[in-house]
Amino acid sequence: MLVLAVESSTRIASVALVKGSEVLGELTNDDPKSHSEFLNPAIDKLFFQAGLKISDVEVFAVDIGPGSFTGIRVAVNIARTLAFLQNRPIFWQESLPLLLSQTQKNCIAIINAYKNMIFFSVQFDESKPTQSIVFPAKDLEAHLQQIGIQEPIRCVGDGYEAYFDEFSDSLKNILVRDPSLSDFPSARALALQSQSPNAQTLDWKSIIPLYLRASAAEENLKFK
Repeated sequence: MLVLAVESSTRIASVALVKGSEVLGELTNDDPKSHSEFLNPAIDKLFFQAGLKISDVEVFAVDIGPGSFTGIRVAVNIARTLAFLQNRPIFWQESLPLLLSQTQKNCIAIINAYKNMIFFSVQFDESKPTQSIVFPAKDLEAHLQQIGIQEPIRCVGDGYEAYFDEFSDSLKNILVRDPSLSDFPSARALALQSQSPNAQTLDWKSIIPLYLRASAAEENLKFK
């Protein structure tokens, strides 16, 4: 099955073209201010390099968030538009479960939600990740204690580097970093997940972004 995946929920955006377990091509962009300018030309380049057409795609895949408001909106709109035009279904995944899918071991995922906030989810062994939530980065240690995490646990996501200087020594001792795990969701992982026999898809009308907090513009309106 040929899948085109689009991901731009964090600082690093990517697009990937995958058929079965074979990655036909993947392109990335590490400038979040240019994600919207990067995605469409990158998609065209992937198809040119692979000698394929957009009409060859059987399923589109997209990360619906949480993460950057602009990045999520751009990726979801591209996936919805292409799926509508080609009359194809969309496979969707959330950012935090996508990060946690890199390992089957105990792991937490924290994505920088900015303004001293983080998006959070945890996975225990091979169980499903918990629901994605958002809270102040300073509350991470208390939250881990509340859910019973007192022993060292793997930690992925760009929230670690973003708020590392604010973490207590005891929290730093609990969070274990694995260099084999990426801090950023990827289109490659998203596309490969969509190939699972249990993967579920939706039509373009049913795909909506996952926003767990108000945008900066919405928050500014509250104080006017």
